[in-house]
Amino acid sequence: MLRMIQYKLYSMPLWRKILFIIVIFIFINIDIRLYKGLEFTLLEFIVMHFNDAKTIDYFYLMIIMILSADVYNDAQNTFEDMIILKSGGRKKWFYKISIYIIWISFIMVCIYLAVACIVGIMEGYRGFFIDRQFPELKSLQNFQVIGEIILLTGLRISFLNIMIFCVNLICKNNPMGFIMVFIVSIVDRFFYESFDILLPLGVTPIENTRIIYTEAVAPMAFDSKRFPISDSILYWIFGIFIVMTILYFITMKKDFFAKNVKY
Repeated sequence: MLRMIQYKLYSMPLWRKILFIIVIFIFINIDIRLYKGLEFTLLEFIVMHFNDAKTIDYFYLMIIMILSADVYNDAQNTFEDMIILKSGGRKKWFYKISIYIIWISFIMVCIYLAVACIVGIMEGYRGFFIDRQFPELKSLQNFQVIGEIILLTGLRISFLNIMIFCVNLICKNNPMGFIMVFIVSIVDRFFYESFDILLPLGVTPIENTRIIYTEAVAPMAFDSKRFPISDSILYWIFGIFIVMTILYFITMKKDFFAKNVKY
């Protein structure tokens, strides 16, 4: 497993790793400019940024495109398929690459969070606690808030990366999986508005990524509460199980050495 991670990280160009960090800095500074004049603690700034709809549906999409959208890309790297033989067969390769996808997804979230903390401190945000904002989170321990952000965001990105992997495996020569997750993110962002649904149903990915209440068409009421975090964890586990199952059957059936069809 360690060798799979080492190979994937080594084969990733340095410029993409650097671009990943630069883009995160840009995203965070976009929100810092938007929040200018508002009084936040550092923790409130982190909660605000990581629960913003544009962060979840657009910013995450961009960092996925930079770092993991070609998690399987035999068009650019013909050695990709040979790893199956070196891994000891399809099943072992499937388990190793699946663990790598989940690992890199959570690493992306942790790096993003670390950069957000550093930039937030540099911009003058102080205090790792909930003060005036997000009263629904005041009953939680401060590190529990961070833990929930990491967990739900990591599960979301894992789900999207596995979906990308599935589509890229189906495509013969070109990695097309990013188009699929782009569509998912757009539908996720505008689902309630498109169908004029007044109250959230708890079925969209964004609701199960945010740790705070998500509005539908109707504005948030004073007594509106987010459904339990445990429901979101089960939501993502079920979603990941479904795409993992699809990925497994694709892996078992795919002819990894057929390269004569473009898509």
